[in-house]
Amino acid sequence: MNKKKSASYDVGYGKPPQGTRFQRGQSGNPSGRPKGSKSPLQQLRAAAREMITVTINGRPRRITKFDAMCQQLINNALKGDTRAQRLAFSLLGDEGGVEKWAPINITISPTDAKL
Repeated sequence: MNKKKSASYDVGYGKPPQGTRFQRGQSGNPSGRPKGSKSPLQQLRAAAREMITVTINGRPRRITKFDAMCQQLINNALKGDTRAQRLAFSLLGDEGGVEKWAPINITISPTDAKL
C-alpha cells in the first residue's frame, strides 16, 4: 500500500485539515447559549423555592410555593377531586401508594362473632 504522508501534518479521523480548524479564541458555536442563562428545569426549581405568605388557620405563614402546591393538591384530593387523588397517590409511590391505603379484608369466624 502506498500511503501519502504530508511532511508536516497527517489528515484523518480526529485530525481535520489545519486550514479548516477553529482559530485560537474562536468558539465552535458563537451564537450559542449565553453565559449565565438557566435551563427551564433550573427556572422551575427556582420558582418553586420562592417564598409566599399564606393564611393557615387564620394566621399568616411564609412557605415555599412548592409546599403550597402540595397542600393544595392534598386539599383538592380530600374534597373529592379524583384527578388530584390519582396524582397524589402516584406521587406517593411506594412510600404510601394505593397498596398501603387499600382497605383490608377481614373475615370473622362464627366463634369470634359471638364475643
